[in-house]
Amino acid sequence: MKDKRNPVLFRVGKGTGTVIALFPEDSASPGYCLSFKLVPKPVVEQMVINYRMAIEMSRPAKTEELQELLKAIRDMGMAPVIRQKYRRKK
Repeated sequence: MKDKRNPVLFRVGKGTGTVIALFPEDSASPGYCLSFKLVPKPVVEQMVINYRMAIEMSRPAKTEELQELLKAIRDMGMAPVIRQKYRRKK
């Protein structure tokens, strides 16, 4: 990532309950973004994910749900800016 201060959306998978962090400004290719999740705790998995699909298949994370992943991301030296909504640049 070029800038360590990036907008991040924390989401919870509707069927899985897995908390993921979406970095919509870190795009690997059009329609995709960088994301992180804890698997198994406290290991952080980095992946590229389809942004629209991730939004459709999840709900916003509650403050208490995102704390562990937020700490792990900060421990990696990142300074995420938490957002509830994000409008992707065209």
